[in-house]
Amino acid sequence: MKRTGELVLGIISSVLLLLGILSAVSINTFFTSADSAQFQEEFNQEMANDPTLTEADVEMVMGLVDSVPSFMTGLIVSWIIAGILGIIATIFVKKKTKLAGILFLVGGVIGIVSVIPAILYVIAGIMALVRKAPQATEPYETV
Repeated sequence: MKRTGELVLGIISSVLLLLGILSAVSINTFFTSADSAQFQEEFNQEMANDPTLTEADVEMVMGLVDSVPSFMTGLIVSWIIAGILGIIATIFVKKKTKLAGILFLVGGVIGIVSVIPAILYVIAGIMALVRKAPQATEPYETV
């Protein structure tokens, strides 16, 4: 049976996840580089000079900025796992349809933060599990 829909959805989702991984790695690299320390210092100075912000607000924002690298690392790892599962499912979609459907669903759940690829993986997984192979009918003999 042709599984073109699942195959196309798997490929599109994998490409979108790859783009997300590359952008997350570049953001993570910026926040862990030496230039980031200078940026954070200047940002902290500007926030401290703002009369509308309290010291608690400044501390809260700086805590959020400090937590970006660890959040991005977790995001990158989850997207890599989801991407690997999606690529494996795309490879097996024509041979082992049930396995591919389950892998698509698991990849969609793991990569849920990346909304569009996750939705496409879930749709491909449901399609792979629900669609049935057409029944082969025996030809009638006419006399």
